[in-house]
Amino acid sequence: MKVTRLSNAGRRASIVAAAKVVFARYGLEGARTQQIAKAAGVSEALLFRHFPNKTQIYRAVLRGIIAEQDAAFRALGTIEPSTDGLLAMIHRVFVHVMTGQGAGNVEGIRMVVGSLVGDGA
Repeated sequence: MKVTRLSNAGRRASIVAAAKVVFARYGLEGARTQQIAKAAGVSEALLFRHFPNKTQIYRAVLRGIIAEQDAAFRALGTIEPSTDGLLAMIHRVFVHVMTGQGAGNVEGIRMVVGSLVGDGA
């Protein structure tokens, strides 16, 4: 049986996909890199060859989530970082979820809401 190895980009994508599930369940603070590595089927050392730290993995997952969504949702990144901006972000995410636009991306929506509630970043 021939074993197919993933390219660096493929391995990175598999880590991001596994991390999305782990972060959706545990959040940034609760997730452990060991959990992400196990879910991705890689060693923790290999995980750190692709990402310097857990925050960088989290950011890669959030960038992917935002890229998957429509233009209105992607616009969250353009909102001014302030209390009013945070309220505007929460409102947009709420409308997005309540109108069913995020139904195919439950983990992603959960991560974005968790991020907004946690640190607003």
